[in-house]
Amino acid sequence: MTSRRNFVSALATAPLAALPEILPAATFGESSDDVAPLWEEWIDLDERIAEAWDRYAGAIDRLPFWANTGPRYIASDGSYVGENVGWPLDLSVTPPEYSGVWRLARPSKYDYRAEFKRMAGLFGESIAKAAYIRNLRNLVRLHQAQREEFQKVRLNELEAEWNRLGDRQSDLADEILDHPDISINAAAAKLVVGIWFIEPERVVGMPLDRFRPALEALSPHLTGRIAADVVRLIASDMRSFE
Repeated sequence: MTSRRNFVSALATAPLAALPEILPAATFGESSDDVAPLWEEWIDLDERIAEAWDRYAGAIDRLPFWANTGPRYIASDGSYVGENVGWPLDLSVTPPEYSGVWRLARPSKYDYRAEFKRMAGLFGESIAKAAYIRNLRNLVRLHQAQREEFQKVRLNELEAEWNRLGDRQSDLADEILDHPDISINAAAAKLVVGIWFIEPERVVGMPLDRFRPALEALSPHLTGRIAADVVRLIASDMRSFE
């Protein structure tokens, strides 16, 4: 099976003249629509994924502040500071008295466990345990209330749909790369999918423009939907199919 890592690695290092060597055959077959159904679904998923993300992001925006992701601490001036976490905000936590001090406002069970160990060392386990149990019960209440807010906006359902579509697009990309079709259309599809797998921030010195000459060379020989899609990709400076 063609691995996406090996395919992308070949794209990154092979000169344009060696393009056939990183595709299924050294000589392309005649134009074929064998890959067309996979290609069309793969491209069309872009819009569906974007729409699914908008729905998911909209649900996140509708969450109340305390149930949404937010800073872990509250400062003396009442502002919330520190790293963002997904745990619910405890609105009963008040700002610390002294300037420059932060107080934990989005606790986790790990925070309470650490606090229990610290208090047990200072005051004994029996005293520390009572406070620990109260804290855990409060945490359960907060998380239950947060889950209820998630349900109101269908957050988990919308996230699952977005992930499902993304997984399907990734599976389709693998199917295209592994397809035995050696036509010029398949070659272009595999090249574009290979480019799609590249993560620029992790692949130093690999501007997508370096693949433009290959697509421009293939473009006049393409047919059907993929021909139009490749033209749009080239026209967008290798950024999108819109």
